[in-house]
Amino acid sequence: MTTNSTTPAQAPGWTRWLRWAPPAVLSVAALVLAALWSQLPEVWPVHWDGRGNVNGWAHRDLPGVFGPLGFGLIVWLVLEGVAASAALFTRPQAGMEPVQAATRGLLRAVATAQALLFGTLAVALPLSAGRIPGPALIVGPIAVVVLALWGIGRTFSRALHQVRATLGEQALEGYHALYYSNAKDPRLWVPKLAGMGWTVNFAHRWGWPVMLALIGFAVGFPLGLAALSEALAGR
Repeated sequence: MTTNSTTPAQAPGWTRWLRWAPPAVLSVAALVLAALWSQLPEVWPVHWDGRGNVNGWAHRDLPGVFGPLGFGLIVWLVLEGVAASAALFTRPQAGMEPVQAATRGLLRAVATAQALLFGTLAVALPLSAGRIPGPALIVGPIAVVVLALWGIGRTFSRALHQVRATLGEQALEGYHALYYSNAKDPRLWVPKLAGMGWTVNFAHRWGWPVMLALIGFAVGFPLGLAALSEALAGR
């Protein structure tokens, strides 16, 4: 006689320690700034317009020095709260524990990347002598996000394999590691596998046009506002 038992899924070790990586990164940045307090300038630029002209400044006070770290901490708390309640936002179906674990890993990877970005900028901006931050300061955190998404994609693939091994090969048809594509599904919008909201069915004829339009709006709208504000300021 054989038995089919399953063990509650646990997130991979490298995603479990990510829970505490964001506050650790932000704490290190805070310690560095505190140690260098007397060496920080009284005022330093924190924002530039499209022509490279400074249009935003920070001061050597608690909000100016530690404000970016506080914002990063708030973002971490929000993402960790969502990660801790992943079961509430996952499809209500038995056997979905592997997907919940993968969702927690994804959210914690994003939280770690944003903590690296805010921590790096909080330290680099007052010490950059007014220069626009170099590409490495932006590319570094982006590279972390790309690597995290690659790792989480593999984690989601394994999670889906576990779910289908438990519930059958047809379970969660159309769902892949980080997207949904099912030519047999006539819907354009489908419930997300994990998390709140909906996602696009990329096999639908309008799937890619809609996604490209959304990306174009997300990129173009703030750029348009920035261009408009510069035009009005130049009058």
